[in-house]
Amino acid sequence: GHPALRELELGIGVAKGTFYHYFKSKDALLCEVVNLHLERWLEGLPDGKPLDSWAGPIPSGYGQHLVRIETLGEPAVPPLDSVRDRVVAAWRIAQLARLRNDFARALLERYTIEFPDPAAVLGQ
Repeated sequence: GHPALRELELGIGVAKGTFYHYFKSKDALLCEVVNLHLERWLEGLPDGKPLDSWAGPIPSGYGQHLVRIETLGEPAVPPLDSVRDRVVAAWRIAQLARLRNDFARALLERYTIEFPDPAAVLGQ
């Protein structure tokens, strides 16, 4: 499969097919990842900085950045119809993660892990 999806599959324990259940394509998944990364990065911008001035350094997963803020605008709340699919997908992924964790916790509670004495195993 696609290397990036394979890394995601290994990193969070969700099969590749699950991604396509929630995202129509690799591009849709990539857009969601970029949006999430961008939102976190924008949270690092200082408030009250004058326009046309540099701000930073602002850390990201790619390193440190200097940012020049040229204009500010009022944030707009998108219409629900334009974000409904993403909200539902995020909710489903969160539910799957919760169910997976609950299942793993319940499974672990059914077992007792015992480590044998190494000397006994090695016959010493």
